[in-house]
Amino acid sequence: MLQKASMAFGVVFVLIGLLGFVPGVTIDADNGNKLLLGIFEVNAVHNLVHIASGVVALIAATSVSYARLYFQVFGVVYGLDRKSTRLNSD
Repeated sequence: MLQKASMAFGVVFVLIGLLGFVPGVTIDADNGNKLLLGIFEVNAVHNLVHIASGVVALIAATSVSYARLYFQVFGVVYGLDRKSTRLNSD
């Protein structure tokens, strides 16, 4: 189950990262970044992080223990990122 979830996360993150570079899928935002599908703010760094996260997830899908570790690290890193984003917006 974890391996399939890791594979799915990997595919989705790689696709999102690649779509962030496609001009027809992104539109210009007011702050110089792009809006993916007109909703999600992205830039080149975001796109590269999504692609890297996806590649690591695809590699982690090769074993249950790697997939478990991926999701544990993924949860902590993204959780800390969300917390820092909320703190900076206050």
